[in-house]
Amino acid sequence: MSGSLRLMLLLLTVFNQQLFAQSSLNGAQLILEYQRVISMVAEQDNAMRMQVFADGRVHVHYPAISRRAGDYEVSLDAAALNRLMNSMYTLGVAEFDPSGVNEEIRQFSREADAASRLRLVRTDQDMTYIRILADRGMHEFGYRGLRGHSESFPQVNSLVDLSAAVQQLDSLMREISRQ
Repeated sequence: MSGSLRLMLLLLTVFNQQLFAQSSLNGAQLILEYQRVISMVAEQDNAMRMQVFADGRVHVHYPAISRRAGDYEVSLDAAALNRLMNSMYTLGVAEFDPSGVNEEIRQFSREADAASRLRLVRTDQDMTYIRILADRGMHEFGYRGLRGHSESFPQVNSLVDLSAAVQQLDSLMREISRQ
C-alpha cells in the first residue's frame, strides 16, 4: 500500500472517530452508539452509524454509497428501549474486552498450529466501534474483522456474542430505515 493511500485511510479513520465521539442529540444522554466503518470504501462518508439516547430517540445514518443512504430518526417506547439495552447487556457488550479476545484467538491459533491443523480465517476488515452505558460510565471499544473472526473462532464466546449483538443492531438499523 502506498504511503499516500495509508495517510488517506488514517485521516478517514480519525475523521470517523471524531464523528463517533459526538455524544448528544438535543441534550439527551447517549446510552448506546454503534458504528461500522466500511474499509473497502475510500470515501469520507464510509460509516453506518446508530445512536440511541436515554429518552428513546434513535438516530441512524447510512453513508452515501449505501442503497439506504440518508439519516433516519425514530423514538422507541420504554419497553422497546429496555429490551434493546437488556439484550446488549446480556450479550456482554458492556464488558467486551478486545485485547482479551485477541489473546484467546492467538491461543487457539497456536494450538491449531501445534496440532498441524490448517485453519483458514476469513476476515472482513470493517472496523466496528461501540460505546455503551455501563456501570462505571461509558464503555468504548473498537474491533476489526468481527464477522470473519466470529465465524473462524466460534469457541470464543464473547466474540460470538458480540457478533450476535451487532447483528441485532444492524437489523434494527434496517428496520428503522424502512419506516
